[in-house]
Parts: sequence; C-alpha cells; structure tokens
Amino acid sequence: MKHAAIKSALLLSVALCFGGLSSIVSAQSTCSIDYVVASDWGSGGSHRVFVTNNGSAINGWELTWDFNGSEQISNLWNGSYTQTGSSVTVTSMSWNGNLASGQELEVGFNINGSTSTLPTVYFNGSDCSGGSSSTSSSSSSSSSSSSSSSSSSSSSSSSSSSSSSSSSSSSSSSSSSSSSSSSSSSSTSSGSFSVSASFENDSVDQQPAGWDNFVGWVHNNTNNNVNQANYALVDDTRAYTGSRSVHFKGGASPAQIIQALPAGVETLYMKAHVYMSKKLGNEAGDNHEHIFAIKADASANNEVRFGQIKGVLGTNEVPSDDISPRQNQWESGPEITANEWHCVVVEALGGNRSYHQLNAYVDGVLVHTIDSADDWNNGSPGTNSWLDGKFSYAAFGWHSFSGNDADVWMDDIVYSDAPISCDTQTSSSSSSSSSSSSSSSSSSSSSSSSSSSSSSSSSSSSSSSSSSSSSSSSSSSSSSSSSSSSSSGSAASLDSSASYLNFVTIKNTHKVESHIFEALSGSIDTAGDATLVIDLSSVNTNNTTRDPRMRNILFEVDSYPEAVITIDNATSLIPSDVGATQISDVTASISLHGVNGVVETQLLVQRLSANRVMVKNVSPILVTAADYGLDVGIEELRNLASLSVISTVVPVDFVLFFE
Repeated sequence: MKHAAIKSALLLSVALCFGGLSSIVSAQSTCSIDYVVASDWGSGGSHRVFVTNNGSAINGWELTWDFNGSEQISNLWNGSYTQTGSSVTVTSMSWNGNLASGQELEVGFNINGSTSTLPTVYFNGSDCSGGSSSTSSSSSSSSSSSSSSSSSSSSSSSSSSSSSSSSSSSSSSSSSSSSSSSSSSSSTSSGSFSVSASFENDSVDQQPAGWDNFVGWVHNNTNNNVNQANYALVDDTRAYTGSRSVHFKGGASPAQIIQALPAGVETLYMKAHVYMSKKLGNEAGDNHEHIFAIKADASANNEVRFGQIKGVLGTNEVPSDDISPRQNQWESGPEITANEWHCVVVEALGGNRSYHQLNAYVDGVLVHTIDSADDWNNGSPGTNSWLDGKFSYAAFGWHSFSGNDADVWMDDIVYSDAPISCDTQTSSSSSSSSSSSSSSSSSSSSSSSSSSSSSSSSSSSSSSSSSSSSSSSSSSSSSSSSSSSSSSGSAASLDSSASYLNFVTIKNTHKVESHIFEALSGSIDTAGDATLVIDLSSVNTNNTTRDPRMRNILFEVDSYPEAVITIDNATSLIPSDVGATQISDVTASISLHGVNGVVETQLLVQRLSANRVMVKNVSPILVTAADYGLDVGIEELRNLASLSVISTVVPVDFVLFFE
C-alpha cells in the first residue's frame, strides 16, 4: 500500500471524509515534515517520514535527523541511507529525487530498539519552520509527528502514540496510535505490526541486517561466506526490485533467515517474491521441502512449513509430522515454476477461530487451503487450535527433506498481522520493498510492504474467494459511464499511477500467468458513489502476440472498449480516522462486454491521510467468463495457442488509491 503524509493539526482542521475530499491548504512554509511511528513492537518498530514540498521544484533531496536513543535502522526504502551512531542521513534515489511543488515524499524504515522521543527531521538542511540543521534539536521533537508546520496544540494529544494500546483513538492527529496498537488475542484485532525488507541497503555476501539465521540446523550459525555449503546471504546478481535480494543455498541442511515475532501474535500474513532453481508442485517422487515457516522456537522441531509436500503445494506441521493435502492430491496441482519470479503469500490464521486456517497464494491465485481437520492426511495435528504456540518466529528460505539442493532467491519480504497480497508492478520502477499492506515509493507501484493495517472490523480469513454473478439488470451502476464522465463533479479522483488491477489465467491446468490493465480511471462523486473505469485495450500480458488477441478476440474492444464498476454510497466504507482500516462486505455493479452484472466481495479500505484513501480486495474476486459472454473468446484463444485448457474462472486482484 502506498501512504501519503499524515497532516499536522493546522492541516487536519480541514480533514475531510470521503464524500467531501478537497484540496488541503498548506502551511505558510516551503515544506512540512511529519515523523510517524507506524508500528511499535517494543524491541523495534516501523517508522515513516513524510515531506511535502510547498516551495519550488527540487532536484535532489536529503533528510537528516538524530535519534534520541539507541535506535538502529535495519532496512529503509525510498532512499539511500547512512547511520553513524545516532545520526542518520537519507538521500534521494535516481527515480525519486525530483519533487514538484506540492508533491509529497515518503521514506519508510524499520528499526531495532525502542523510541521514547521522536527526532526532529531536517529536509535539505531545514526543519521547515525556519530552523536549520546546524542548530540543536528543539523541543518540538516531542510532538507526535515532529511536524514543523503543526500547531503546538497537537503535540500533547499524540506524543505517546508509539506506546498507545488503543486502536480507535479519537484524535485525528494521533493517527500512528491506531496502527501501533498492542497485539490483540483475537484474530479480528486491528493490525499492530508490519515488517518489510527490500535488502537494498544491506551488504552483499553478508547476512541481512536485523535478521537471525537458521543455517545448517543451528540458530545464528556462521553465515558470511558464499563458499559455505549452506548460507543465506544478500546477493546482487538477481533481484525482483532494485538490485539486491537474499540468496539461500540449502538442501538437507536448512538455509533460512528468521525474525522474532512480537508477543501475542495469533495471525500472521507472510509474503515474498521467490525465484528458485527447481519447481515446487506437480512433481512425482518428491517428498518434502519448504520456503516459508512459522516457528515456535529457533529450531526445526516445532513449526508449520509451507512448500511442497509429496509433490503437491502444501503444509507440514511438526512435531506431529502431519501433512496437507491428503494423499489423493499428491504429485499434482499448481506449480511454482523454476527460474522465474513468483509472488507467494501465506496466511496463518489462528486465534479464536473454530478451526485454525492456512491459505497460500501464488501470483494472486489460491493454491492451498487448510480450514478443517479433513484437510490433513493423518487426521489433524492435535486440536482445532493447531497453530497455538507457533507464532514465535517468521522464517524464509530453503529446507529440503528430499535432499534437493537448490538456489533460492527472495526479495521484498513482508510479514504482518494484517492482510497483505501480491502486486504485479514491474521490478524496474522501484527499489523499495514491496508489499500489500504498505508503502512503496511515491512514484512507483503500490506495494504491500510495511504499514500496519489496523482493521477495525472483523477480518476475513480470505480462504474463500469472492464471487461475481451476472444480472439482467444492473443496480445503480451506469454501464455507459466513461472515463470522461468519471471525473465530472468528482470529490476524489483515482491516482492511476499508484493503482493497479490485475487478473490471472491458468493454462493447461498448472501454468499460472498474471496480467495487468495499464489504464485505469475513476472517481468518487459528490454523492459518495465510486466509479472505476478499465480501458480494456490497455491489457498487458507481456506477450506481443497475445495482447492484440486479448483485445480483439476476447474483449472485442471495438464494440466494448471499457469495463465499468460502480459502488453506491462508498463513503460508508471509509474510516474517519487517519491510519484506520475497515473491512466491509460490498455489492458492486459491473458492466463488461455488454453485460451488466453484480460482484459481491469484501473490501479493505484504509484512510492514509486526510484526503487519500486506499481500497483493496481482501481475497481474489472470481469472475466467471461465461457470465459475461467471454467464454467464446477464451475458447478461440485456446485453439489459437494449441492449449488443452484455459480456465474460464478468472481471479482478479486490485489496489486503488483515491485522492
């Protein structure tokens, strides 16, 4: 997810709800700075610095500050940083150094250590209120966001935001308190932490900063030599975004990086972009190997593992050594193919559910689910609460009980207790970490990295995908809406550069491919109704032969150039507090290929700032091609490509930003 700055008290005096979004009047200064503690788990945290350039255009920027304690940055995105003692300097990257007047900048980072007093941040040597970096830190550093443009009356209301345990603070200026709330024992609690790592500032051939290892069956084993038999080290020969990732060389001996989880975690969402020298899934004769795990301790003796189980994508639990799925599904199913990047998400959903659940997605497609004792081959590993006691460490890497040595790379790792999902933006646009619940750069893909989504309503387990159905009569959606009409009389417009919508096709049963529409537009009108317009001719499948076939044979863009989705009374879905998140059941109207239909789904909506909102689906929306007359086109495409089958049920995934 992509965040905009959390405004100070002067700006929050014009804070707006979704139905009344308008431009914000900036303070009379050349810039404004906000420092926000997005998450705090005691031994560390996830922090953000937001800068708005209120002056003339800038070519190149620098942020400096001094921590007031022993904080050490473990990883940072949207900038290049150095830290000497408590002093930090962050400089612009090649792609985000130019800031136009009125443009916002966000830099995010994770720290080790606790924060009691927030630092004063300087932007190109200025604290944005006339002070310069040559002077000592002023008393304003105790304000909630270190914002030079904020009024002094706001500092007392949220100066303790990082230690607040309330996820529903009534003060709009203490937005960080809602996203840094303490963990709840319920799986429906608001998100309280999120950690991401892009590895861009880590040293090559070294273990990534802030991580432990589990290498060669030993916690924190020697791990600094690429000539070792097994290692987990930063590598610059392959990356999904930027120039660096973590290279795992393992086999019968594990090669993993691990991090301790905050106390009280009972729900964990894990994500990484994964590149492997061997495939997983649909593999005869294979026993077991895994790439993700949640551990009860820093060993391999008490953990839940996701990877390949008996030749099918699945789960292994120890110490019971039970496996899922059952024997009739072994050596079959979807594949994580070798020698290409895939986005993998695993959801471990414990807490007070009647039966603990696990879901796994590859490139946005649900490939594995455990939601009952019947999903296990040997009955069930203990009680219905089989995830209890497991949430001590998150682990990423390679471990094979089949004795398969492999080279595995992982990039843009994210884990959180709030939902995250895959994005499909290309790797060339940003070197920031990715992710579904957090921010990327202000100029690139919306990714799901490190902000904590604080869902104030009941979270969906995401194990069942949303469905769509066609209808002879659309609700109040206007099937004749167009890009031009969507912006007429709007209170908010879609930020198309940050938003994305992608869909997934499955060919020959096992080959999964993700595609994207590059041209989106939309708005929230003054009545509070939301419209999204998809230019179907902008479909991009990364195949120059297939793209025109999709446009002309499947979508028939000459007759049906757009798909239009509308949601009535969208204002009711938007939380009022900055930083707050709400999950809602919605019914949307869709006009596609000359058919008016209805889609029922769950949306996660987060207010990122006073005038910026993120909207994303909680689980993939399943669109049945035949409902919209697209099955004939799919059959023609199948024949042209000489494929045995193309799935006619299409998962759709999106993240949208309105401002």
